[in-house]
Amino acid sequence: MALIDLSMPLGVDTTPVPGHPCPELEPFHELERDGIRNTVLRMTLHTATHVDAPSHIVRDGLTIDQIDPSRLSREGVRVDLRTRATPDTPITLEDLAAGGFDPDEICDKIVVLNSGWSDQHVGTPMLYDQNPYLAHDAAIAIVQAAPSAIAVDFAIDRGQPWPNHQLALGAGILLVENLIGLDRLKRTGFWLTALPLKVVGGDGAPARAVAIDTD
Repeated sequence: MALIDLSMPLGVDTTPVPGHPCPELEPFHELERDGIRNTVLRMTLHTATHVDAPSHIVRDGLTIDQIDPSRLSREGVRVDLRTRATPDTPITLEDLAAGGFDPDEICDKIVVLNSGWSDQHVGTPMLYDQNPYLAHDAAIAIVQAAPSAIAVDFAIDRGQPWPNHQLALGAGILLVENLIGLDRLKRTGFWLTALPLKVVGGDGAPARAVAIDTD
């Protein structure tokens, strides 16, 4: 059973969210000196492929260690936005419909929004610059369809006050961000798993996201 890796590489060249520190990897133990290798990693919890917990933006929201991991291992439905998503432009309800979004089929599943943006700009400053984002009524339609999580390859908000984050996380819908290679998924017939590190009190955590073809 082949796994499809959807995770962004994590290293010193990973593009951070603007204003966040670049990831740092510092040797702590060295093989020649200590007989073992060990490394200190410094970065924010929202770097590269990661999961947002409600506490990321919701006062008294659940932290990442309080999330049932089954919420992040579900049947997926992919919405193909690659021909509709354009730089610095909202993705509309019409765009969702054209990409195959059907609100009646995503309840308790992971809805995957595939714009192709991260594949084009991974490792570059453009990852968070002029990216497409969700129109607020499009975000409302997705949230009202009650998926377990929304998985994306683009930043869903244009900027502060992050209304789509507030909407989704406020409704208890998790966000899986900075995925790559979503074009390898079919529209349906796959299982997506994105398990975050169990960071105590964490507002999010890095995750390794993979999919399995179930057909």
